[in-house]
Amino acid sequence: MTAPEVAYTYSRLGSHSMYPLEQPHYEAVLHAIGYLVNTPDVGPVYGGKLKIPLGLEEFPPNFHETRGLYASTDSSWGKQPRPHGGHCTMRTNAVLGWSSRQLKFVCDSTCYAETAQGSRATKEVMFFKQALIAVKRPAMGPIPVLGDNSAMHQLVTKEGASQLTRHFERATVFIKWAAMKLLVKLHLVKSEFCIADIFTKAVDKETFLRLRNNMPVSYTHLRAHETRGNL
Repeated sequence: MTAPEVAYTYSRLGSHSMYPLEQPHYEAVLHAIGYLVNTPDVGPVYGGKLKIPLGLEEFPPNFHETRGLYASTDSSWGKQPRPHGGHCTMRTNAVLGWSSRQLKFVCDSTCYAETAQGSRATKEVMFFKQALIAVKRPAMGPIPVLGDNSAMHQLVTKEGASQLTRHFERATVFIKWAAMKLLVKLHLVKSEFCIADIFTKAVDKETFLRLRNNMPVSYTHLRAHETRGNL
């Protein structure tokens, strides 16, 4: 529960807990446990000089005033009826909250899936924004929301309704409402720079380490384990 980088693994394995098989489920559990055992000191580390969000070339407006508050969202599509979506909310250089689970409805396009997951991320961003107001640390200006889907980006940033949005549930296009109210601002990034990609699918080791390193977490002890070949 304190290792956001294994949220997707935890979610996928949990969906097979009723009828698990020795291969691949049991072996996958052992692999996940092995990773956790060999990285006991890895976890979110907050503070330090703020870093530009992965995928952007400069700091978004009011980024320092909000102590680096932003969200990253992503969703898979096309491999199963209900896509697997994920997002994370960042502040002071580390993860505040994250999610990795299937959407509750069948999506007929990648834009639909990405918008639905983007709305989930926006709801969490709004929760943290209200929490900061309660502790006298109000967030200034729109909160950046990073995603890698151009169709969803155009849908959210374009004013008015279209045939694509007519059948969307009200909660599904919450991100569009928040963008129009200037509560959040969507930023389009390349897929390889989308941190939330780690919450939606199994990735290769190089991609896993690159995305995890940008959440970020403590690596002092992890490098020692990698040197010994335990990872």
